Formats: sequence, C-alpha cells, structure tokens
Amino acid sequence: MKAWVWWTIGGIAVTVTAVALVKRKEIMQAVWDLISEQRIQKLHPAIRDRARAFIAEAQKQGIFLRVVQGLRTWPEQQKIYDQGRTTASIAKGEKIVSWAKPGQSPHNYGLAIDVVEMKNGSALWETPNWQKIGNIGKSFGFEWGGDWQKEKLDRPHFEYPPGVPASKWLANYNAGKLDENGYLTQIT
Repeated sequence: MKAWVWWTIGGIAVTVTAVALVKRKEIMQAVWDLISEQRIQKLHPAIRDRARAFIAEAQKQGIFLRVVQGLRTWPEQQKIYDQGRTTASIAKGEKIVSWAKPGQSPHNYGLAIDVVEMKNGSALWETPNWQKIGNIGKSFGFEWGGDWQKEKLDRPHFEYPPGVPASKWLANYNAGKLDENGYLTQIT
C-alpha cells in the first residue's frame, strides 16, 4: 500500500493512508444513516453502542431506522410538553405529544431515542413493523414506549436503563452527579 504525505504537523508526516484508516474505523462503528449517527454521538456514553447495535440489527432484518430524537435540552422538552396544552398550541390543533416536563424525560439526560422506519427517503410513522422494531430494541435492553398504557403509548420511544424513574435522574442531576462532559455519572 502506497502512502503519500498529506501534510506535516510538528515534523510528523500525516499520510493519506493513516487518515483513511482512522476514517474507516469511525465509519465502521457508525450506523447506516449519518443523521442518526450524529444524534447517537450526543447520547449518554452508556447507551451509544447499544443504540448503534439496535439500529444495525434492525437493518440486518431489512428495517432501516432513523434516530429522530436523542438528547433533548430542557427548553426543547418544555416546547414539546406545551404542545396540546397551551392556548396557542390548542388553537393550532396540536395534540399532546409528551407527558414529561423538563427534567422528567430520559431524553434530557441522553438516555432515550425516538426512531422511525425509513423507506425511499420517507419516514413511515404508520409502519406495520412497530412490534418487530420494539422487540429488536428490547433485545438490546431498551424499555419500549410501545408497551406503555394506551394514553401514553409511544412506539418510536426507546429508553435505557428500563424501569428507572425519571425522579432518580433528576435527583442525581440536581446533586451534581455529572462527569466532565455533563452526563450523569449514575443512571441506575
């Protein structure tokens, strides 16, 4: 394999071959969809590989998933929570889409993803594959919103770890149990 010097940094020659190998490794660890991968990279480190494995397994089974939501800021959570609740939102005909206020959603801690099946560049929100998608996600340890009570049913939603009340994450957040990147150090 021939290598060409691409540039020199501090007397060290960086070659095209070396750069290509680094990029190849990054791509091999990524999912099929760049948008999803960018969202996965913002998730809590404890669930990134789990999310990638879930999406890769779905792909092996012929279902191409896109992560449409991952880490969500508290102001973004407030906006979503307000849908279907504020006078302006109700006037627009918006329906309630979230039961969680800021700090009460696993999305606020990078511990949840919302996915949708993609086909020919379009999102299939009414896919007949939801049960199959849910089972794949659960096989990777996620709690699936498709198993929740009817009024709170949320098929696109997967969170980890399952069964942990959001109040515990909020308490840990308020206690400052965060790493140097702002992620919770204790999620169970």
